[in-house]
Amino acid sequence: MNEEKPQTNTPEPAAQVQTLVRQEGWTWLINSRKWHYFREGRSLCGKFLLLDDSDLELGNDSSPDNCAACRKKLLAA
Repeated sequence: MNEEKPQTNTPEPAAQVQTLVRQEGWTWLINSRKWHYFREGRSLCGKFLLLDDSDLELGNDSSPDNCAACRKKLLAA
């Protein structure tokens, strides 16, 4: 006897995995002495563009290593 399994519309387990991608946060660039805050790929100070936003960090907004212009614009928002 060949029984057929009922078909369901549930996606495969790999399709159910959702990733969280941060689109804003602090990161350090190799061509900058300071950390800059990026929102949607642009630094708040306007000096840099970022193509890969996978390593953005949140918090630590008052670090002396942060760009002063980015910090001011972040805290003003």
